[in-house]
Amino acid sequence: MVHVGLHNDPMPRWPRLALLAVALAGSATGLAAQGVATGQDIGGAAAQYQSACDARTSSACTHLGEMAMRGDGVPRDDVRAVALFEKGCTGGSPEGCIDLAFMLEQGRGVPQNLVRAVMLFQLACDKGSVLGCTDLGFMYRNGRGVTQDEAFAATLYQKACDGGNVLACSDLGFLFQNGRGVAQDDQRAVALYQKSCEEGGSLGCTNWGFMFQSGRGVTQDDARAVALYQRGCDAGNSLGCTDLGFMFAEGRGTPQDLAKAATLYEKGCDGGVGLGCTDLGLMVEQGRGVTKDVDRARTLYEQACKAGDRSGCDNAKRLGGG
Repeated sequence: MVHVGLHNDPMPRWPRLALLAVALAGSATGLAAQGVATGQDIGGAAAQYQSACDARTSSACTHLGEMAMRGDGVPRDDVRAVALFEKGCTGGSPEGCIDLAFMLEQGRGVPQNLVRAVMLFQLACDKGSVLGCTDLGFMYRNGRGVTQDEAFAATLYQKACDGGNVLACSDLGFLFQNGRGVAQDDQRAVALYQKSCEEGGSLGCTNWGFMFQSGRGVTQDDARAVALYQRGCDAGNSLGCTDLGFMFAEGRGTPQDLAKAATLYEKGCDGGVGLGCTDLGLMVEQGRGVTKDVDRARTLYEQACKAGDRSGCDNAKRLGGG
């Protein structure tokens, strides 16, 4: 089974909501930060955020917008979320600017506008938001709304990583691993992945595991790779689940367990990793660890293709799929 290239292509990192660290709707920390009474249900929290927003508390507008975007405690409404993020950003909330930029980048609730998204990420970064700097780095790294400049992306990632953003550390590690915008340096990449992982970054754990699996910048160690993939998968990184599935499928660093491999591939596939869908499709087509089902395999290959995995496209065509 071919299983390469997972860590050599940029992957979407969205959504990167400003609400990640604090202020999950209804949480005591988030509500107390706004002077909103705690101990209420999520609908009550939304009502109090609305009152605070009406009183021009910009961060409350941002939090309410995030609730509207997710449909937490209020009807899901991207257009309303955009209006609230605009109000929060205008009122001085860097998180509001970041969330508004996200909506503009995705074209959710508003026509896509990559140039304005970049401007808003820049504004948030300039105000000291490490998340804003990370997102701005993503835009420069991928040439979205700006001329691609991976060297500048590296500078932004370094600033954000130094400020404690674990995703920025992992993204900077990717640049060093692949010599993109910086001199290629596997050992520096390993150090950044380690920092990201040890500070709670699930992608950092997965990428660190890949370095052990491939013996890049560290002594090759499949068992260590398995442990790190498991750590990334358990923390919600779908790529980590896919990589862990490969190790179980091949019996590398762990006893071979095809049924467990299939379960992990499915978890990766459900999380949007195209290769996870392809690898699961191969197992389903061949009846390895699962019941053989060619129709299901074709569907999985088509799903992989839609997620951007070329081998999935090839396999779908081979089985007569689209």
